[in-house]
Order: sequence, then structure tokens, then C-alpha cells
Amino acid sequence: MKIFLIGFMASGKTTIAKQLSHIINLPYVDVDKMVENLANLSIDDIFKKYGEKTFRKIETKVFKILKNKDDIIVSTGGASLCFNKNLKQIEKNSIIIYLDCKLKTCLKRASFSDIKRPLLNQNKKEIKILYSTRKKIYEKLANFKVLNNKKQEICLNKIVKILKIFISF
Repeated sequence: MKIFLIGFMASGKTTIAKQLSHIINLPYVDVDKMVENLANLSIDDIFKKYGEKTFRKIETKVFKILKNKDDIIVSTGGASLCFNKNLKQIEKNSIIIYLDCKLKTCLKRASFSDIKRPLLNQNKKEIKILYSTRKKIYEKLANFKVLNNKKQEICLNKIVKILKIFISF
């Protein structure tokens, strides 16, 4: 069983994945970290030197690797599953949980983070369009939607309740 956490940038995917990993005793992986390791560059540097297209190609390689793994929690990048090739790699034996978070909350969290998010360098109108477009995709892809606007422990507890239906831990 693979558990995928999806959602907009800074919606809490990695934080929740780490905490969930301890609770249900499954390892977690972070797609963005795997991309950085494969490229031997930060995501920001990949975007600056090679552009988004190259970033997405490396990301797809990561999903091909993940296809052969089981019993993991995966923190995806903000748009990882918006690309069909990546979705096809994980459709079987997976639970996809959408961490629904208001744009305002995501932007606030991102401003306090050390992580550079190249796509947040756009103007506010473009970011709102990106958020709105992705939100629709996340809602289509997810098996479950969990709000993550306030305390992350509330979100985490809801996810644990959901997962108890499917796996024992």
C-alpha cells in the first residue's frame, strides 16, 4: 500500500508525511527531495538552469522508481500528480489524500519556510490561477480530502482515522 499526500505548495504534505510515518510505522519519501538527489541540484537551481520542463522529466523518473515500492508514505510536489505520466505510475494499490489548505495559509507557511518555491515568484493573480487550477485537479484525483488550515495535528488525526479502515498499524 502506498499513501500519497497531495496538495498545493506549503499545504503541509512533508510535515504530515513525517508525522504519519512515526504513527503508522511506514517510511516516508519526499518527491522533491528525490528530484534534488537525482539532479544533484536544488529545485530552485533546476528551474533557474534548466526550466520547469526538465524538472518535470526528473520528477517523472522519481515516480517510475516509486512505482516499484510498497508500504510507503509519499509527500508529493505541488503539481506532481497533475501530469498523467506520474498518475499512471501510482494508480494501483494507492490511497491519495488531498491536504486542502487555503491559499492564504499556504502563502503564509511558504513565507516562513527555508524552501524556495520557484512557482511562487509569479504575481498574485498568476498564483491564484495556479492554485485554483490545481485545486480542481487535486479534488478529482484524491480518494480523500482533509482540511489542513489550522493545527496540523487535527489533520493528522483525521488521516489516521481514514487509514485505519484500510491498513492495520
